[in-house]
Amino acid sequence: MLKFNRGYDWRKQRRNALRRDNYTCQFCHRTAETTLLNVHHIKPFQLFKNNTEANGLGNLITLCRSCHATADFEYIKQHPEIPALKRSPQMTQKIKNCSICNTKFQYFESKTIVCMNCRIIKCINCSKTFIAGQYEVSIRKFCSRSCSQTYRYRNIKKPQRFCKRCGKKITGKDYCIMCSKMKVSEDTLNKMQALKNEGNSTRKIASIVGIGKSTVAKWLKEHD
Repeated sequence: MLKFNRGYDWRKQRRNALRRDNYTCQFCHRTAETTLLNVHHIKPFQLFKNNTEANGLGNLITLCRSCHATADFEYIKQHPEIPALKRSPQMTQKIKNCSICNTKFQYFESKTIVCMNCRIIKCINCSKTFIAGQYEVSIRKFCSRSCSQTYRYRNIKKPQRFCKRCGKKITGKDYCIMCSKMKVSEDTLNKMQALKNEGNSTRKIASIVGIGKSTVAKWLKEHD
């Protein structure tokens, strides 16, 4: 990259011009937060005899890179008689086809592959529109993580689970609340179920199995 000597006061005058223009391009009004800003000499620097006059604030203006190139091109076009202006910037419009809709659009960065119309997506949960990244257009459907979680909780059906001991529908992992509390073996539970099917009373089942009557009563009530 070529570096030009703009004089001893160039850096100070450049900062003053940026502050005066509030760090905003004076043509397209883009700010330093969104683009790279340059300080442009309205009358080219090489046409002055000393840098003090060239770097005066009246001859300086804040422009973005694209507007800076346009301003240089227009000045050269309006003054073809000046031989000192040798460089002629190429002002070709950058256009490519969108990778999704295949329509032509103007781009500012070479890595851009998707037009802005294709990046505007409607959230399938809250119906709000948002701008997605160009590499996530085909996969992103929600505007935020909370919308994604809400939609999945409402619409995705969870598989039904059954208790491994009694076969009752559960929301936990393996056992229902009653079976998880009862610290008895599988054979004891099967025996209690068989005695229940035979029509035995709660007291008799408790005495045969060797478990407290209240525990057997809760288990029978849970599996009626």
